[in-house]
Amino acid sequence: MYDIMDLIVPILIIVAIAVIVLAFFKSMKEINDNKKAPLLSVSAKVSGKRTDIIKRNQPNAGDLSGAHGYTVVMNTTYYVSFEIEDGERKEFIVDHSIYNTLLEETKGTLSFKGTKFISFE
Repeated sequence: MYDIMDLIVPILIIVAIAVIVLAFFKSMKEINDNKKAPLLSVSAKVSGKRTDIIKRNQPNAGDLSGAHGYTVVMNTTYYVSFEIEDGERKEFIVDHSIYNTLLEETKGTLSFKGTKFISFE
């Protein structure tokens, strides 16, 4: 007789694979849409900045049991929000070097393609 786990485990594996595949195709679609989008340059000002820090423990020496200890790995994503002259706000992921040079309320020309930040001068 079948145990309930014999049914649940394969379903969970299929769902996990489906989520990974969908995330991959979504990412590829966004990249493709950005490539096709026109390069836009508009007057804007920096309206805000924020970071998203993800901290995780990575096992040393490839030992998943953690017997050799863990190394703390931190990944930071940098976001900058711009207010375009028509009042619309756009937020972009930027490199840390760009994030550090931009000051809030700075006015300039924002260049972007779709959801991809190009420059702010």
